Amino acid sequence: MSNELSVRLRGVGNALICFFLLITYPCFVITILRSTMYGSKIGVILFFLCNCYFGYGLGSIDSHTENNAYTANSETANFLYEQLFQKARLSAVNKTVQERLTELLPYFRIYRPAGVGPFPVVIFVPGCTGTTFSHEMDWVHFYNYYGVALLVLDSYSGRNVTWEAVCALDLMTPWEQVGDIIAALAYVRTLKFIDVDKIILNGFSQGAISIWFTLIYGTVSQAPIGLNEWPLLALNGVKLVYLFYASCYNSWDQDILVTSFIGTADQYVDYRECEQFSVNNPALKERYHLSVFENSTHTFDHFSPNSQNVEAGSLFDPEATAAARRIILHQLSRVLQTGY
Repeated sequence: MSNELSVRLRGVGNALICFFLLITYPCFVITILRSTMYGSKIGVILFFLCNCYFGYGLGSIDSHTENNAYTANSETANFLYEQLFQKARLSAVNKTVQERLTELLPYFRIYRPAGVGPFPVVIFVPGCTGTTFSHEMDWVHFYNYYGVALLVLDSYSGRNVTWEAVCALDLMTPWEQVGDIIAALAYVRTLKFIDVDKIILNGFSQGAISIWFTLIYGTVSQAPIGLNEWPLLALNGVKLVYLFYASCYNSWDQDILVTSFIGTADQYVDYRECEQFSVNNPALKERYHLSVFENSTHTFDHFSPNSQNVEAGSLFDPEATAAARRIILHQLSRVLQTGY
């Protein structure tokens, strides 16, 4: 791995570790105990860190000091990042984009609007708990109504992957899911009813983080875990990116308009980190926009959230959802010149 890529990924990776320690603590304990029984050293490390983090870290999160556990600059976070990254790298089997696509293609769901096209297209990347049908269809209806096709990226079906393993960063990590996003991009470019110059990436939670990694890998043109090479012009045609509930660490350099949506009451991602990202990266001022919604939680756009989201305290916020969609429609009109 190049030094530049390592530095960029480390920042996002460390944030990702803290994010998943929060979002998956109950299933983490089960997963960690299981891995410990099988002699996994990382299981011991994770179990120790989970207990220390939840015993002492949450208080410092409230104070949001520069040195709190969530900042992800500590030696412990760096060490854990290296362990998780290397575990994912060593267990992955490198494949071509076409081989990835062959695995995924039977499980793609693509929804096209009325008409003959060609249409702009959204690649829809769900969070670590996978797709929720009501959430998926809500966005399908939204995009299709405005003449935009939508492809759902299902990274789990057909791979014997459970959401618990994904949320615990045991399988299909965001570093690896980048390859799936690249495969989905390659696929939509083959469809005659798609306008290949008007592609949108729309991710939620882990899906949004995977898209962020995609921007970073694309910046240095280096293959992600599980892909044997970074394809030439892999992000060609991508004009808009929408990230719901993603951490904001380390920069990328793409000629793409990226917008983050996050609530001040998000239980897993601190919106102030995204505000600081904007301050720290003035060169991205015209390409990175942040929309913060007062008192909105994680997954605020789910009008019928799954049980994992409900148990975590997520609440549907119709006003924030409507505001985010107004921003999306404005950008569709301005950037893609759709006329909406």
